[in-house]
Amino acid sequence: MRCSATNGRTEATSDHGRSAPARARTKASFSGVAPGVGMSKGEPAVSLFVNAVMAQWRMGKQSSGMQACLRKVLSELPDQACGLLLGELLQVKVLPDATPGIQAYFPMHHRRQARIRHIMHPRERTQVLLVLGASHFEETPAEPLEDQLRAQFERILPYLRDPKARSERVGVQQERRADNWDRSALDRRLAFLLAKGPER
Repeated sequence: MRCSATNGRTEATSDHGRSAPARARTKASFSGVAPGVGMSKGEPAVSLFVNAVMAQWRMGKQSSGMQACLRKVLSELPDQACGLLLGELLQVKVLPDATPGIQAYFPMHHRRQARIRHIMHPRERTQVLLVLGASHFEETPAEPLEDQLRAQFERILPYLRDPKARSERVGVQQERRADNWDRSALDRRLAFLLAKGPER
């Protein structure tokens, strides 16, 4: 099953195999936050916050598959969670190839992120950089993509809600565990970007 966009709505060919535990974990990251729109019989309701996030991230320039997957996962979040994703601490960049897939880097002020800062040139206020590989969304089925997005939001949202409540050590340890799976490929991609020059 792959995500598809039809007449501005997100649709899926099947609802079988969706990861309810992954959705529950992401929502659990927001215990104490008032819920907004949510899922209804497998079809996400779309709030103004979701549309605002999609517009701010300039998803209209991306493939219909990327748009559909993001819209579906964002629609599972409370409105206040989407509101946090609109804040200036988060920045989203899309790379043309599949590496690094879907990966968040934070906190950006930490020395371990110096290489990412040098190559990606995030905004001065950015503390969380979410990088999406465009080809990854074309090559990967919808369900794994959605679970990967949920996993990254599960990491990002608590930090955005209260960066001071989570120490730099915890954030870096989580980031290290998350990207160890493809560190060599990421290093190759970063070396290529460094040789090519900063993204414009």
